[in-house]
Amino acid sequence: MNDLFKLEKPLSEEVVKSHWVYTDKVYISCVCTTFQQCGYIRDTINGFLGQETKYRFEIIIHDDCSNDGTKKIIEEYKNAYPTLIKLVIQTENQYSKGKRIWPIALSYAEGVFIALCEGDDFWIDKYKIQYEAEVLINRGEVSLIHTKCYDYNVSNRTCEVSHVPKVMNNIESLLLSNNIHTLTTMFRRSYFIKFTEVFSENINTWGFGDLPLWIYLSTLGEIVLLDRNTAVYRVLTESASHSRSEEKMQLFAKHGMDIRVHMAKKYYNKLQKSKALNELANRHIYTAIMYDYKVESFLIKHARFDNRILILLFQFRYTKLLSKRLLKFKLKIYNFLKRYFLLFKAS
Repeated sequence: MNDLFKLEKPLSEEVVKSHWVYTDKVYISCVCTTFQQCGYIRDTINGFLGQETKYRFEIIIHDDCSNDGTKKIIEEYKNAYPTLIKLVIQTENQYSKGKRIWPIALSYAEGVFIALCEGDDFWIDKYKIQYEAEVLINRGEVSLIHTKCYDYNVSNRTCEVSHVPKVMNNIESLLLSNNIHTLTTMFRRSYFIKFTEVFSENINTWGFGDLPLWIYLSTLGEIVLLDRNTAVYRVLTESASHSRSEEKMQLFAKHGMDIRVHMAKKYYNKLQKSKALNELANRHIYTAIMYDYKVESFLIKHARFDNRILILLFQFRYTKLLSKRLLKFKLKIYNFLKRYFLLFKAS
């Protein structure tokens, strides 16, 4: 990665604080979750420390019992910037116990606003949190702000503007596609607290936590995209959203569908006449057919007629395990029947 993109750590805490004008409270909590990221975590922390903003901020780093040297690095930074950095170091891995890490880390935050960045990503715009905080302070109708960013592919060392962030984000669009990169976001901590209260029974069962939070925030206000490339997202060979394992990617897809269906059901009254609900219903049926799990009945009436027929053909029983051979065979049958229904409809 070209070092020109990276922010340098300041010489001292005093340099960071010299930019602060508003110091009556913690305005921004920069929150990082990390595990086994000793090769990347310095860039993340330097991106926090390199921020030049009028608003007092804190840095919270949650380490989920790393044993690769990550713990030593973050303790080194803590010693150098003791009043800026707050460490949460686990002695047992919480993720392996079925706990979601972001809620744990955020429970230590004191800021009015939250800015997130995982330990393998980093910020490159020294005014990132300044611009985002100003939008949230001056525009009460905004519930979430995010920015454009770069995707850096670690395997082939290429860097390009990410195609993920989109201008239009609301509950309808987010049900179909997550066009928000977590490392670029900022939102109100009070809204996150409400989110954990509303979805307390779901947080630890969902495969990931950013999408349901974005959908929830979209129901509270406007989501704004700032036209600046403020950060770098590392595309790793193995991560929560990228893997060479078909099984892991299938599970990731299923978790995403489970979240979308749950949120569609909760906010059904807002979505009854939405085209997004129709598209979600068709995708849900396809995923259910492929991975053998039950279709939510409230969505069936929103699906196309041909998909309703297909679900009757395929869903006479449910299994939790599906071999690759059966999966491919099922896909061939599904595509054949889809073509048949399309030809029948055209005739």
